[in-house]
Amino acid sequence: MKMIDLGRSGLHASAIALGVMRLPNLDRPRATELLDAAYDVGINFFDNADVYSNGKAEQLFGDALKKASFTRDQVLIQTKVGIVNDRKATHRYDFSKEHIVDAVNGSLKRLGTDHVDSLLLHRPDPLMEPEDVAEAFLQLQNEGKVRQFGVSNFNPAQIELLQQAVPQRLIINQLQFSLMHTGMIDAGMHTNMADARSIDHDGGLLPYSQQHHMAIQAWSPFQYGFFEGVLIDNDKFPELNAYFKSWPINIPPIPTQLLLPGSCVYQLMCKSSPEPPNPLAFAPSPKPATLL
Repeated sequence: MKMIDLGRSGLHASAIALGVMRLPNLDRPRATELLDAAYDVGINFFDNADVYSNGKAEQLFGDALKKASFTRDQVLIQTKVGIVNDRKATHRYDFSKEHIVDAVNGSLKRLGTDHVDSLLLHRPDPLMEPEDVAEAFLQLQNEGKVRQFGVSNFNPAQIELLQQAVPQRLIINQLQFSLMHTGMIDAGMHTNMADARSIDHDGGLLPYSQQHHMAIQAWSPFQYGFFEGVLIDNDKFPELNAYFKSWPINIPPIPTQLLLPGSCVYQLMCKSSPEPPNPLAFAPSPKPATLL
């Protein structure tokens, strides 16, 4: 398994990672089996969030980790906070020091660990007070509860605003990116062209991340539309289906996430699925890389 230095932070992460948003679809034995299967092929990076199934994903991951064939110090765990799920129709954001610290403490309890290797603010709060976030980050770092910090779905201006206050370098930004969601690169590919794709909607996210050695975690790179599911094994993409059928083992339609560090080295994050773990979905190969 290829390893990368995630955001030049010293976190040596596997080129493929496992996201556990859908882990609650499995029972505990199957969840443990999934973690073991991932680790057996060299995966050492696991992504979570406190709002995934209202904390059930973190709880089940923590329970499965206790039964896994590997130990906590052999893997990297990431979680995300900042979205308040009070079981209403709409969510709200809370980037106050109190909420961030309390949310991390809750995540650590559910995960069954004394620290996470990376913590992300889960989507931006345009009304955030950067100084509050800075105080929370500093306390969590001083207490040894978080090693590295990042954000999710922030634009460069929002990152700069936050970075002016927080002493830690923000090493990750989680963003939507896929074959069907290419806004991050469209403007760069259509520079000086008189068409809609030449419009930069996001403040130059890709070159900004490259310049600052900030890893891009691209969520749902196989997503096709908001309600259509994934582009793998989709009747609307016969050529892609034919490509995958050329493999000796069929690849199941597993929703995924993708991590793209500033150096443009790819790290694929496969989300948990009720389907049995498929080694081909985890194995590094020049062929899948051409699809990314």
